[in-house]
Amino acid sequence: MVAKTPTAQPGRSSEKKLGPSYQFQWQNPHLLKSIYPARERKLLEFLLVFDEIDTVKEYNQKNLDAVVQEYKRLPAKLPNAIEGEPADETGKKLKLGQWHIDKFKKAMEKGVNTGEVLNRSDARIVKQAVMFFKMVQKFNKYKVLDQRGLLELVVEKFHQEPNRYPEWLVYMVIHFSGMRYKSAHASYYDPKNLVKVLRPEIKNLSDDQALVELVKLKDELEKAGSPIPDWAWQEIVRLTPLRLKYAQEDWETFKKDLVSAEDHRWNQILRDWEVDITQWRKKHWETYSLIVTRAVCNEIGEHIQHLRGLHTSAGVSRKTDWYNKQKTPGAYFMHQDSETDFQPGAAIFWMGWYLPPPGDHEVVRKLSNIDLTGHISPGKVKHGTPKFREEWTTWDSNNMFIRTRKLKPTQADKTQKRNLKKGITLNKQK
Repeated sequence: MVAKTPTAQPGRSSEKKLGPSYQFQWQNPHLLKSIYPARERKLLEFLLVFDEIDTVKEYNQKNLDAVVQEYKRLPAKLPNAIEGEPADETGKKLKLGQWHIDKFKKAMEKGVNTGEVLNRSDARIVKQAVMFFKMVQKFNKYKVLDQRGLLELVVEKFHQEPNRYPEWLVYMVIHFSGMRYKSAHASYYDPKNLVKVLRPEIKNLSDDQALVELVKLKDELEKAGSPIPDWAWQEIVRLTPLRLKYAQEDWETFKKDLVSAEDHRWNQILRDWEVDITQWRKKHWETYSLIVTRAVCNEIGEHIQHLRGLHTSAGVSRKTDWYNKQKTPGAYFMHQDSETDFQPGAAIFWMGWYLPPPGDHEVVRKLSNIDLTGHISPGKVKHGTPKFREEWTTWDSNNMFIRTRKLKPTQADKTQKRNLKKGITLNKQK
């Protein structure tokens, strides 16, 4: 399923964050290491994707004779592997999009450099070989760069063609490239709410002012001889933008020591503060601030829609209904039929059958105007699963889709059925 809504005018700007040393969490080396495990890889991939688009466009417009001349100037042997391929945190190697090296070797075998007449297939391979070599050159240029160098090239692309890259894309590429894939829930709590608990006489603070007050309170309590426990301060740092300045290498791995009465008092204070694990959603909608330290697919989609001036429903399940009910001209919620359905800013919904059933926040609900189940792939039967006697039967129960099918009888089932007809009872022997 693909859904699209027109971009609204947000009408507000981001609030500046406290951070004498760092303005964004990808600038802090400790935060960069833990929050962005695939930072360099994803920035590199972004550069390569748009380079590939531009390279294909360029060579589709070139005269074939000119491309052949370029081909003849290539090294005698095209690379059969890309040296120094970076790997992500899972060890998976990066590949250059759709470039398949084995195809280009065929052009070499044809003896193009000897002047052999090219047929249409050869010409296509030669063009691909030249484009591939250009991409390898770009890859080799990028792979030696660190995050800062790659980010400078990304920003340079944005400045060179500002109309090509919408503002929401610029924001997401800069701030979310390489971010770890884990729910944003409980990754942020509003510092103003904590100040209200600790300093109820102070009112109407901005986020930055609240952070300053927390630091002042910490210093005052230390001077008074009743400091905030180290573990409690680390938790405050972890869950607020104070991490920009105060996060150390162990900013997420500290141990909570509940030993003294003061420890237990602060534990209760923080528990009372951490009451809504989804505070990041409201804060980002209000300020566009980069406050989460992790996110999953639908949460990333929510950030994008906020930047486009749209406040969607929370969770995957409720989002489908939200998109389906949009009446704004230009909005749609449909099964995709062609590439033109995938417009910038569109959200994509993936559906599949699950056992055990998915959680309430992600289950597919019935929609009155769209046939959902008819477009879901039946999927492959797992290895070792018995074959089935009939196709799936699908129905909806309490607005949720369920499907079943009967197992094909095994040889043991057939033998038992025959024996029962003959009146034979088989007893298992130990």
